[in-house]
Amino acid sequence: MKKRSANFFVDLLKVGFSNIFALFSGVLLGLVLPKIAGIEDYGYYRIFTMYVTYVGLFHFGICDGCYLYFSGKKIEEIQKEKLHSLIVSLISLEGLIMIIGAIISLFSFSDLNYKFIFIMTFIYMFFANVENMFVLISQATKLFNLSSLFNSLKAALNCLWVVILYIVYKISGKLFDNYYLFIILFISTVCISDLCYIVRFYKVIFSKGIGIKEVFSDLKTYLCLGFPLMIANLSTSIIILIDRQIVSFYYPVDISNTFAYYSFAYSMLNLIANATNSISVVLYPYMKNKEMSNLKENFFNFCVLIIVFVSLALSLYFPLEIFVNNVLAKYSNSLPIFKVILPSLLPNVLVTIIMHNYFKLLGKEKSYLFINIFILILKLIVSLLIYNFLIKPYFSDNPIALSVSSLIVMFVWYFITEIILLRLIKFKHLKNDIFIILITGLFYLISYSFNAILGFIIYLFIALLLIVIYYGNDLYRIKTKNDFITELVNRR
Repeated sequence: MKKRSANFFVDLLKVGFSNIFALFSGVLLGLVLPKIAGIEDYGYYRIFTMYVTYVGLFHFGICDGCYLYFSGKKIEEIQKEKLHSLIVSLISLEGLIMIIGAIISLFSFSDLNYKFIFIMTFIYMFFANVENMFVLISQATKLFNLSSLFNSLKAALNCLWVVILYIVYKISGKLFDNYYLFIILFISTVCISDLCYIVRFYKVIFSKGIGIKEVFSDLKTYLCLGFPLMIANLSTSIIILIDRQIVSFYYPVDISNTFAYYSFAYSMLNLIANATNSISVVLYPYMKNKEMSNLKENFFNFCVLIIVFVSLALSLYFPLEIFVNNVLAKYSNSLPIFKVILPSLLPNVLVTIIMHNYFKLLGKEKSYLFINIFILILKLIVSLLIYNFLIKPYFSDNPIALSVSSLIVMFVWYFITEIILLRLIKFKHLKNDIFIILITGLFYLISYSFNAILGFIIYLFIALLLIVIYYGNDLYRIKTKNDFITELVNRR
């Protein structure tokens, strides 16, 4: 037990350190790139990053299926021939889709900017889905050293090219009005990551595989396991992306800077959201080997830890406001949008990290998928109604109402998911629900009432005080109780 708990904590540290490095890389990309790029070129770059969110659709759930299938196993326990056939099959499939997609894009768009963006999206799709397969195999089999190392390498390469471009900008004094370069450099880091994985798995890749019939049988197994999870993950991304997609459609980059401002606000949101990924990555492979009764008892504890973490992370709004106003003044129009959407992290993270993992463990991925599809349709309808009946006739120069509606839908998503999960397992929830509403109200009250410096101090002080009063006993119990949560947070 002690050995497993120590391993869990070590793996969490590995992935956590890697994600901190990736977070630093994201800060450079998210905050330095807008400074050295023209607003229009930054807008085109963000359109590219928006569309690459959808590329996971083109592995058809195979990557997610192998993750679920291999989770909890050691790499030595997996037949080498099966791994070979999986890797080669996915590389071949993604290569074929890349070629077809690039050719279609070449002849489907008259606008050269969108022609280039979609061709590069399909090229990125190939490298990203191959990398995703290697990452998920490594994480499912607890090879966190490997995935953390290569994730850190990719982050370091992103840091390197951003720093070089920044130095060139400072020397020349000219903005980079060529987003092509940003996209190519962005893709190159994923390509290098793929090469590293190929070197690590070369003995598997350059070995013999299983028979064709068995290959198709395995792929069918991965598809059946992973397709609902893939669609659920994709629908999660689309739920978050819909309002940006609408803004990109109604406010084209070539005639308005609105999309650049809107997208920059979400890039700052992602900087904070990515800090929680280390918990999500490590959680499922370890949870899969635990007794379900133990996990049910710990649901409330998991939620408390996430709520406390994200509540404190909301304080980052205030230093980011100072940074943007003083260093990236041309993007100051993004701050009102960022302020509105930031508290949506609370329901978003609880659903995607905690509740989603429980649906997977209970074998109820389809239930989670149906919830997401309902929320996706709801958000699409609400967003279109808000745009056509409120923004277009009255506030055409400021689509912030989309952000407000997005926040509301995120909370609806959280409460509906919670209600459905309550039908599968019983857990305490009212205490957490009340705190989420309290901390959200506190954030808005302080951020709209005080300047950034005073707001940061006041919010952090009151938030910490609320946490101690509201969750003090729970946190002490979590720290001292000898259970799975102790393994997560109490090992040194």
